[in-house]
Amino acid sequence: MPFVSAICPSCGGKLEVDGGKEAGICTFCGNPFITEKAINNYHIQYHIHADNVISYGGKPSMEELLEKEAVYLRLHEQVKLAAVYEEMTDSYPSRYEGWWGKIRILTENFTDPDADMEQVGTWYGFVQEAADAAALPELKRTMHDYRQLRLRHQQEAEIEAQRRAVDEAQKSLTDYRERMDTAMSGLQERITERENAIRKTYQPNVTKETLPAVLWFAGAVACLVGAVAGFWFLIMFTIILCVLGIIYLTRKNRLQAVRALQEEEKRLSEDKERLLRKRNEMQTECSQMEQIVRIEQQKLTKLEAEQKAMNRE
Repeated sequence: MPFVSAICPSCGGKLEVDGGKEAGICTFCGNPFITEKAINNYHIQYHIHADNVISYGGKPSMEELLEKEAVYLRLHEQVKLAAVYEEMTDSYPSRYEGWWGKIRILTENFTDPDADMEQVGTWYGFVQEAADAAALPELKRTMHDYRQLRLRHQQEAEIEAQRRAVDEAQKSLTDYRERMDTAMSGLQERITERENAIRKTYQPNVTKETLPAVLWFAGAVACLVGAVAGFWFLIMFTIILCVLGIIYLTRKNRLQAVRALQEEEKRLSEDKERLLRKRNEMQTECSQMEQIVRIEQQKLTKLEAEQKAMNRE
């Protein structure tokens, strides 16, 4: 059998060995080596397919492993397929079929968009290095379709997340508007009640507030005058005194009521100003939340447009 190139497993020296012998001695380091392993080392380093290497120690050939793969694929035996691909990559790392099979298992036959893309990328790098020119275009198309699947899945997830963000923003805006309307309505009702209470409380009542005091005063003076003057003079004096007393006390009570009313209206005006500032602040926050909703809706529209464009492609 002719000599073939090999690499010593011990020192890495490049050898020319007789392929018909099972073992040999390295001319560089003097260590023994198994011929097939030394030849395989050379094939691995220089990416040469090792289909014709003599098997040793009961290790199945690549053809046998490919036959097992075909059977397990028909039977959908994923666990056994994974074991076959593991053996392929261990025994024949320079062949692409084992690496491609591992990718198929990891991605569930290129249908799982959540597979570990870093691991897939590593194995696909081995595939690109080992695959021949005839098989490589189909492998690239399959990987391209899988990447498109992942991209569509990511876009769908982003769109769904964006829709939730829009819904949450709109719900927050609606809840805030309801709270604002309730708060403003309650404050306005309290202010109206205070205005009515002020008018009712500080309105002077001549009958209840003025007349008793006037009658007591007029009666006391009338008794004093009656003791000195005549009866008719007493009547006239009493009437005039009552009228003057009513006018005086009414004016006095009215002035007091007006001053109290002015003070209370001043406090009420301050409350109204605070209410107006609060309303403006809430309206500003409401406008900001509306802006957030518009931005989120624009993002959603953009994502949906990108997804439609990808689907057309």
